Parts: sequence; structure tokens; C-alpha cells
Amino acid sequence: GLDNYLSVKQVTQYISDEPWGWYQSPSKL
Repeated sequence: GLDNYLSVKQVTQYISDEPWGWYQSPSKL
């Protein structure tokens, strides 16, 4: 839901260099 959406946005900013990283990060978190 919203939590997942916000999490993705945060990760995207954190891994701006690797756009594909946000796909893998949420799984780890």
C-alpha cells in the first residue's frame, strides 16, 4: 500500500545511481 510506495521512493533516492536497485532493496528490508 502507501507504505510500500513511500519505501520505494526512499530507496530510489538512496540508490539514485542504480535505478534497478530499488527493486532489490525493498525485498531485503
